[in-house]
Amino acid sequence: IEDAYKNGPVYRPLFSTSFLDGELCDCIQNNLCEKRLYKDTPIKSYSKYLDFINQFEILEADLERIFKTVAPDKNNFEVFGHSIRNLLILACTEVDCLLKDIFININGTKEGIYSTKDYVSLLPLLRLNEYEISFCHYPSLGTFNPFLNWDKAKPTKSIPWYDAYNAVKHDREQAFNQATLKNCICAVVAVGIILAAIYGYRNDIWNETLDKKLQFSQEPRWSIFDFRIFQDKTKSCSM
Repeated sequence: IEDAYKNGPVYRPLFSTSFLDGELCDCIQNNLCEKRLYKDTPIKSYSKYLDFINQFEILEADLERIFKTVAPDKNNFEVFGHSIRNLLILACTEVDCLLKDIFININGTKEGIYSTKDYVSLLPLLRLNEYEISFCHYPSLGTFNPFLNWDKAKPTKSIPWYDAYNAVKHDREQAFNQATLKNCICAVVAVGIILAAIYGYRNDIWNETLDKKLQFSQEPRWSIFDFRIFQDKTKSCSM
């Protein structure tokens, strides 16, 4: 792979000239490439990815259990309760874990506590606000883009589900009504989006179970300059 990690230890699509044949030339000339041409770069830290995927599957299964009590319906988005609060806290803890891991990987360790002020700096690289997920079995819920309005000027307040997590974690009695079903769903979805932004989702591990439950209805459109490319010197393009 030519300069495989030039974009940092995060996901970028992979293609080869032999795989694309003449379509690589069109990609170069138009700068943007079609999603159907995307392939996943081989995962560098496979055991680490498995650990994160296993945790995400637990979160998704816990959300499914809540759906058996609170119907997955938009009319129930403001429903709150203890199980919902517990899952909201657990999912946001995993969000912290993932973002802290990638932040340290790129920037090294720092003194003090890591927070959304640090993590929002990753947005231009991870492009989290460009991913959107829907539930295959619950299409009426619509789509979720938990990082859509993430703003470095308001790194916590601009993602309401994370702001709710902070509130219910520190003051359950006063903030209990913020532990809503919608905030919980957004937190769980956020974990999946971060995993996709770091590792991709077109791989056997993701497809084994998660692909049957979650669908990426939107993802970044990558420039030709973002791709990781297998060189095939027998082919060339004229610009």
